[in-house]
Order: sequence, then structure tokens, then C-alpha cells
Amino acid sequence: MHWREILSVLQAEPKANVLLHGPPGVGKTHLANSVLSAGDRAAFNVTLTADTAVAELVGMFVPRGKAGFAWQDGPALLAWSAPGSGLVLNEIDQAPPGVAFVLHAILDDPEVAALTIPDGRTVRPAPDFRAMATMNGAPKSLPAGLRDRFSLVLRVDEPHPDALSGLQPDERAFLLRCYSDPALTITYREFMQYRRLRNSLSDELAAAAVWDDRAEDVLTARQLGLREHVPWRIPSRKR
Repeated sequence: MHWREILSVLQAEPKANVLLHGPPGVGKTHLANSVLSAGDRAAFNVTLTADTAVAELVGMFVPRGKAGFAWQDGPALLAWSAPGSGLVLNEIDQAPPGVAFVLHAILDDPEVAALTIPDGRTVRPAPDFRAMATMNGAPKSLPAGLRDRFSLVLRVDEPHPDALSGLQPDERAFLLRCYSDPALTITYREFMQYRRLRNSLSDELAAAAVWDDRAEDVLTARQLGLREHVPWRIPSRKR
């Protein structure tokens, strides 16, 4: 999807849980935080890994000095309890099975969502709670129950226009062409690092520092890209 289409969809449906997927470096997490923290809203972030524990998401008992232990809400319950807040779930496809099952409840419809936590309370989300998740892979890799919690699934294909606005026209064109071909693996972060290094180093050394043994191929492709109507492709190589 183009960015204007993505923004149009998000404006048309301001309450739905949203799954953003696409290649690295296109601004999925930035978009999620921008949407959820608009106005006076707050966005709570969690980056999921295979080692993430349920307690890191929901909460846990923590020591309180002589008072013993007290329950401390995790980011999911903090987002549930603060009116107008939202939850950003980065790399949701990395969630281990236990966390994925708890996400079924956290992302359920607000009118039925509920969790009974170890301190005995049953907590429910504020009516305006909303979650947005990101992933680099394909949504079909998610468990069916988890995938179903997101009524909007939007593919982000390229960096946001604001991120590209500081680039020269030929740089923008080259980077966008990289994202248009799924066989290429040049990301926005990589290109910006190369661009910064190029201010004080040669093109060759800057490219080598970023792309290693692919540096020559990348520079060749970029030179070809400066010429109109010349097809180009960066050969695939193992890193």
C-alpha cells in the first residue's frame, strides 16, 4: 500500500486493532506510535522475542521494602487502564506460545476482554483501548486466533515520504526501487548509515562498512540507477 492509502484507512477506522507488516526500515513502529499517541493519548511499547515472558507483558509482583511484595502492572495492563492509551506490539510474530495465548485476551473485543491477575483483581480495558502490532514477515505466519484479533492488516511497502524528504532525488529513486523489488535487501537504515559515512569517507569505504561483500554490487546498481531506462539488479549473495 502507498502511504496515502494507509493513512486514509487509519483515518476511516480509528478504533480497530491494526497489524502493520512489511520490510524493515519503513517506519511501521513510528507509524504505530504516532497514531496511538496522537493528542493526549499515550502509547505503551513492547518488543516481543522468543524469550519474552507473560509477566513482561501483563505484570508481576515486585518487592516493596518492608511492605513485602506488591503487584505492578506491565505495559499491556497500563495501556488497558489509562483512558485513551494504546499498546504497540513490535515483532508480534516472535511471540512465544504462552504470550500469544495471553494476547488473545488482551486484544479481544473491549466489551468481552478481561484478565484475572494474580492479585485477585479482574481487569478490563478502557472502552477506547487500541493496539497496533508490527512484523517483518507475512501475517499468515501468525496463529489463526492471534491473526483474527486484527481487523485491519496493512502492508507498508516503502519508507514514509517524510523520511525521504531530506534525500536527493536520485537517492530517493534508488531507495524506492530497492523496496519495490523483494529480492533486494537494502533498507532505509542501511542507506542512511551509508549516506552519513559518505560525508567523511569514500563511497567505496562507506559502502563496505555497511554492506560488506555486497558493497561493490550496491554501488554498481546505484550507478546504473542514475541512468534512465537501464535495468539493474543487485546480485543476491550470502552474507
